[in-house]
Amino acid sequence: MAGPRSVGQDCEAEKGARRVDIRLIRFKEDGESRDFRVTNDRCLIGRQATCDLPIPLSSVSREHCEIFARDGAVYMKDLGSRNGTFRNEERVEGEVQLEPGDRVAIGPIIFTVQIDGDPAEVEPPLMEAPTLTTAKPQSSSGSASAKGGGDDSASELSDLIKQMQSEDSSVFDLDMYLDEDDDES
Repeated sequence: MAGPRSVGQDCEAEKGARRVDIRLIRFKEDGESRDFRVTNDRCLIGRQATCDLPIPLSSVSREHCEIFARDGAVYMKDLGSRNGTFRNEERVEGEVQLEPGDRVAIGPIIFTVQIDGDPAEVEPPLMEAPTLTTAKPQSSSGSASAKGGGDDSASELSDLIKQMQSEDSSVFDLDMYLDEDDDES
């Protein structure tokens, strides 16, 4: 496993709050893993180069989601992204608490969440990145709910997502967006 890269936005830690070690682990097609360390209490993920962790793909919104620590726990919040943010194949609506080993999908990129070194060993995900048509919505309480209705726009959106996924199918290396100087062990 290559060394971790640090990403995050400067935020003041709450006095007396325990610092949580958050790492997002991604596997490349060749099986090599990359470990992205969230160094502060908030990490903005999106397509914009100014994001803490930029993913420059058309299926990723400019400011897609954020991962943050609060009161010793780790949370993820979708920021109104067009194609959704997914936790364990369920679409995140609002804010959800992340647990060690959770799989987070942002566009076609899948990360495994490691919190305070747990899980100690991370295996490549066996799942493909979910899409709006394959995932179940997940509310802030963490329960899945079904959406009803036969909306024509949903079909159009599904077609658009499939088109974007085919455009984003090339191999993509997030390392080029992180400074070599941020390498910490």
